[in-house]
Amino acid sequence: LGAGGTAIKTDDLMRLRVIADRQGFLVAFPQGVGRNWNDGRTGSGSGAENEGVDDVGFLIAVLDDVNRKLPVDQARVYATGISNGAFMSTRLACEAASRFAAIAVVAGTGPADMARECRPERATSVLIFSGTDDPLVPFEGGEITSFLGLQKRGRIVSAVEYAGFWTAANGCS
Repeated sequence: LGAGGTAIKTDDLMRLRVIADRQGFLVAFPQGVGRNWNDGRTGSGSGAENEGVDDVGFLIAVLDDVNRKLPVDQARVYATGISNGAFMSTRLACEAASRFAAIAVVAGTGPADMARECRPERATSVLIFSGTDDPLVPFEGGEITSFLGLQKRGRIVSAVEYAGFWTAANGCS
């Protein structure tokens, strides 16, 4: 879920446990330090960013823990999130692509310096849900601000630039 969200609230919103039980797949709902992810944006103002929390390492450790306990098809591991969780999914695809078959981002793209910083080790499928009326994550990119515009949350690429980045990174025309 977005910044400030919890693992429980994520499941309440997305209802993935019900779908997972019905369809026979595993789902995990990790939660970032202070209910935020260090998602790769600079200037986000999150405690996780300010403290340099290694959320990529944490999420890989979660995957490894699940793998030790349950049978996991390594070719079918996916990451998804909304807002701050979407940005974190992007960071996972940039820094740990070998561990994920695909990501799905909802109301999120990537940090403004993504083209320079993101070097996925392999092609990764990406599903993007962005809207032009999103009040927090600007479709055209730029600065993210808090609800009342009082706090800056880092600069991001536009949804079109984000899609173009993954098109090129994955060798698509």
